[in-house]
Amino acid sequence: MRWLPDDQFLQLINSISGAPLETAYQISQIVLVAIVLIGAIVAYWQVSAIKLFELLKFVEQEEFRKARRVVYFEIRVAPSRENWWEDSVHDDWENAAARVCAPYDILGLIIARSRLAACFSFYNGVERIFLRQWSNSIVMTYEALQTYVKYRRDTQPNAYREYTRLYYRAILARCHSRTYFRAGLPINIL
Repeated sequence: MRWLPDDQFLQLINSISGAPLETAYQISQIVLVAIVLIGAIVAYWQVSAIKLFELLKFVEQEEFRKARRVVYFEIRVAPSRENWWEDSVHDDWENAAARVCAPYDILGLIIARSRLAACFSFYNGVERIFLRQWSNSIVMTYEALQTYVKYRRDTQPNAYREYTRLYYRAILARCHSRTYFRAGLPINIL
């Protein structure tokens, strides 16, 4: 190969590799951005999965489950359910009611916040999972504790506000669920 002067060599290199190197560089930048976006999406899914797991642990705590059983099997079926929280005989009922209302209120708050996040992610798995799987529990406990919730609202206007919203969302979820209609359970929207 014949030796070229410096300026001719540079012109040769620029003519051969100028456009392909720029194109390769631009492609590498696009690929890099795509990798970063995919990594961010995967990280978001992992954080969502961890959040969901923690919420499942929260809802399935033994104290919460015991309190729901008291509400299901004692408060809901009690013959006289007017102002039971004022009677000292039913202190365990009031503790159970508070142990049911507070976690469902927190769950409703988290679902409301995740609904806001779903506007940006196009998927709200937290709301979907809890309303599909726990809608019967949410509705039955709320209906059993409705007078207690109203009593608490008389003293504190925002008491269990998110639990009430969660209740209405759960009713809608039950209406849209085919398994709900197969079970033949009654629905109280009013």
